[in-house]
Formats: sequence, structure tokens, C-alpha cells
Amino acid sequence: GTGAHDDATGVGVITAAAKLIGESKRRPQRTIRVVFYANEEFGLSGAKAYAASRGDSIERHVLGLESDLGAFRPYGLRARVAPDRLSLVRSIQSVLEPLGIAYHGTEASGGADVGQLRELGVPVVDIVADAAPYFDLHHTANDTFDKVDPGLLRLNVAAFAATAYLAADADGGFGRVPVASKPAQ
Repeated sequence: GTGAHDDATGVGVITAAAKLIGESKRRPQRTIRVVFYANEEFGLSGAKAYAASRGDSIERHVLGLESDLGAFRPYGLRARVAPDRLSLVRSIQSVLEPLGIAYHGTEASGGADVGQLRELGVPVVDIVADAAPYFDLHHTANDTFDKVDPGLLRLNVAAFAATAYLAADADGGFGRVPVASKPAQ
């Protein structure tokens, strides 16, 4: 297929969310960095290269957020942040509540690409979506634009824009998460 859900909608959602934030009258306190990774399916080399290139500046990454499951109904928000910063996550989720997005705990992964940053201690948030339809289309000839619901696409843009904006404007940031231990060589 043309990759409409894998990964065109993810690129579109993040691009549109960044555009909305950039056009807002009030800018958030922090910079929002948009990264489009390459090669997830064959080794995550894009995500690994980005993480490795950050070096000491990794501490300046306040929160990671990834859109990589198409544009299906978002219904939850999961976080992996410093425990004393969970109240910030709950306040972000409360803004998302009218979109049907509930709090889903503290087991966020960051996704395949942003998960590389989580392993370096960067806090992450996952917007949890109904991925069942995604796997009916994923890597098939049926992953075409006619399978994208414009309403759900807009809903995802709203959820990602609000989350990114509020995270970038949050006082004090989200702390750090435990760094993944390196396997013995």
C-alpha cells in the first residue's frame, strides 16, 4: 500500500500539531523539537543515531512523545515520568478528557523510536489509541489513504498538539526516569 497509516498519518499528525503550536498566540516556555525517524522496521537506526548524537544534551530533553500507530481513536494517556511529576501528567490528561482520553497509568514505553530516548532517562508519554484496525492494514496493500478517517485524524492532531504544548509549557519539567542498564559485553 501507500503507507497511509504506517507512517503517513504519524508524520501528518505531528506536522499539523507543530503547525498549530507554532501559530498559537502564546508560545510555550520550551522549544518543541520535531524529529522524523527512519528505519524503524529494520533496526531503528534513525532513532539510535538521534539518541547517540545528543550526548550530554540529552538532559535538556524534557519529554518524548511519538505518533506511530496510525490515526485511530485515541482513548488513553500513559506516562513514565519522575513520580513527583505525575501531577503534571494528570493535569495534561484532564485537558484531554473532553476528547475521550482517560489516564492509563505509568507504564509508557515512548514507542519504538522515542523509547531509545527513554532508555537514556528521558521521560515519555504515550497517547494510547485503538490499534486493532492498524494491524489489519499494517504492511499490507490495503494501507491506503481511503482508510484514513478525517475526523479521527483531527482528533489525533488535537491530542498531540495539546499534549506537546502543555508539556513544553509545564513548570519544572518531568524529571528523569531510570536509565536502562547496558547488557554485559
